[in-house]
Amino acid sequence: MAIGVSLPLMAWFGFNPRQANPAAVLADLHILFALGPALAHALSAALIRGFPINAANHAEIRRMLAARDAAGLISDPRREQVLETTAI
Repeated sequence: MAIGVSLPLMAWFGFNPRQANPAAVLADLHILFALGPALAHALSAALIRGFPINAANHAEIRRMLAARDAAGLISDPRREQVLETTAI
């Protein structure tokens, strides 16, 4: 995904890997590669902040998963295969 986003952005800023690039293009790339990850991290932080989990919620989720596992309700066929191979 990173290549699919960064390479077209580099071309949009005027970067050409087959020739010497002007200083303005290189300066734009510095800004792109500095601010791009910073903006992505800010978006991630905003999403994580809106996810309501604390110790009590975490304990409840783990309790529900343990109850599901104890009841034999496995929803992932890959996990079922792992359990079958480890039971042998």
